Amino acid sequence: MNRRTLLVAVLGFVLLGCDGGTLGSGGGAVTTSVSGSIRLNDLSSEQATQLCKDIDAANTATLEPNYCAATNQANALFATDWFLQDNPTATDASLQTECSQSLTANEAIGCFAVTSCDATLIASSSPACTATVADIINCLDENDAIVRKRLAVTPACDSLTMSSLNAYIAPGGPYGTYNVVSMSASCEGLFYCNGIITLSTPPPGS
Repeated sequence: MNRRTLLVAVLGFVLLGCDGGTLGSGGGAVTTSVSGSIRLNDLSSEQATQLCKDIDAANTATLEPNYCAATNQANALFATDWFLQDNPTATDASLQTECSQSLTANEAIGCFAVTSCDATLIASSSPACTATVADIINCLDENDAIVRKRLAVTPACDSLTMSSLNAYIAPGGPYGTYNVVSMSASCEGLFYCNGIITLSTPPPGS
């Protein structure tokens, strides 16, 4: 697989199997005053409203900014790689300029919300939804931890070199390692529940 083909992967995450642990918990990005032991199907309307309020607050403050920063930077690097393929003698300075311009354009486009919570739909889940409030929090925190790791290993435009660009997007490199979503038991349990969308939620029709 060449590097241009890998660009397709920027638009979506790979699924990552987890052992059902609580990655990102204990000081994670998402907190709620609703008891974690309550099953979603058993939430009162007041509790569902409070849960969604807390999730929306975490999404605005942390989840979405982290995801958008990681995604925009990765997309800028892949655009820069296209530039490099067309200009194989490009200097590091020109790669940095191309990356910065691409990043600015990506940021101007905006980024979609990484999670959503609709309190009016939570109660309409089928009996197959056995997830608890803790499962939601764990899944959101797990994905945020993965996104933060991806951002941490993504080269910044102002320090980009041909070597670091090649290493980042190479098969088995940093991008491929962290371009994933959690598929822990907590995240999988949410597949059968209405009103909650996370990065792990399968696309419609899948």
